Amino acid sequence: MDANMNVKITDLGFAVQISDDELLYDLYGTPGYMSPELLQCAQCDDMPGYGLPVDLWACGVILFTLLSGLPPFWHRKQHLMFRMIMDGQYTMTGSEWDDVSETAKDLIRHLLAIDPAERFTAALALQHPFFNVERTRRRDFMAKRTLKAHIILIWSIHRLKTLHYRPQPIRGKELLENPYRFKSYRKMIDSTAFLLYGHWIKKDEHRNQNRATLFQTEEKYDLVRHEQLLEQRRLLREQSESLRLKHQNEIHEEQSPPTQVNGH
Repeated sequence: MDANMNVKITDLGFAVQISDDELLYDLYGTPGYMSPELLQCAQCDDMPGYGLPVDLWACGVILFTLLSGLPPFWHRKQHLMFRMIMDGQYTMTGSEWDDVSETAKDLIRHLLAIDPAERFTAALALQHPFFNVERTRRRDFMAKRTLKAHIILIWSIHRLKTLHYRPQPIRGKELLENPYRFKSYRKMIDSTAFLLYGHWIKKDEHRNQNRATLFQTEEKYDLVRHEQLLEQRRLLREQSESLRLKHQNEIHEEQSPPTQVNGH
């Protein structure tokens, strides 16, 4: 379809031009679009040929598909699909037909009539109320209005695209009840947690900190008490070392011979 609403139909490799009363006898076409009389002509030698009504049947199949999104006749086994076509087994009661007017359904029923004599001709189909809708007056093209509409559309798309990047408005009540819910405040709390609770962080005897212990569930060491214990241990080690040296000196003095003085 071009800008002037002209439709170009393609894929007409088997198409022929015939008169109103001319008949054909060979089987051509796509299975899902074949009419009952076309299938009968291919199955029985004594059956009369088929003519222009087969095109109106195909139009009914196309209209059915356009309005519902599904073909009227389909089965994974082709012989069963042909049986559905011969019996005219199709339905327009599914959810996909809820928004389709009864006028459109009536036109489909007349186009998919099994008997070619009862089927709509092209002239009758075009006179159907489905095609007799009131035409709306075409608006004159206005470049300024069109440009403004496009700008608003682009702005709206950009706003929707970047909406999830914008921070959500925060209410004071929600912040007081659950401050950890908001990402910005959650980062702030995590970054300042060590400043608030740093005195609880364990230190070893070399005064090395292990910040992972801040998140342990066990009871935290009190830093002052811990430093006092370390100081006591240091004093005990010094006293022990002093006593050990004193004891060694005493042993050394006992084992050493007395010093002799000349003349005595």
